Amino acid sequence: MNEHKLPDLTKFKDSLSSKNEIIGIILSTSLNQSEQFTPNIFIIVDKNEYIDSIKYIIDSNYSNLFNYVIKSIDDLNKIESSLLQDIFKSGKIIYWSGTSDISASQLFKLKPYSLFTFELSGMPHNQKVQFNYQLYGKKNSGQIKEWEGKRLTKSCFYVPHGHKFKVTRFLSKFNIKSETIDIWI
Repeated sequence: MNEHKLPDLTKFKDSLSSKNEIIGIILSTSLNQSEQFTPNIFIIVDKNEYIDSIKYIIDSNYSNLFNYVIKSIDDLNKIESSLLQDIFKSGKIIYWSGTSDISASQLFKLKPYSLFTFELSGMPHNQKVQFNYQLYGKKNSGQIKEWEGKRLTKSCFYVPHGHKFKVTRFLSKFNIKSETIDIWI
């Protein structure tokens, strides 16, 4: 595989980062058909109306240095979250505005959930059956479905964070020992 050398993007970064409409610039590389590494720039702007002016600057001054994609914050909701994750995981942030109101959860379309693990040891068999039936139901028709949750194992499930209190109350009704972790999915 060929050694890859990225162009010096300092001038590029400095010329665009002075623009208030730019929220972030991320650099990544890809292998082209000639097995050469090509730099790719992903630019996030505040509003769609700024895209054309940024394209003009790039096309006029930097068109041979890299490939680029420009998206507005609103457009991020239309991009597959796994693609955004790949860009941020493999890319290098070369500029990020400290004043942007964009959060990681907005970028990756993450939502808050509560993960519950519990233990039924020491509980009489008939009480275990009753608890499992109410929690999981027959063919997943129990409380988990009502709470829009998902069963992971026989003693682990998650629900949207908004149902955390209901789940805690349900578990305490059966005197179930449990642990809860807030997660983002």
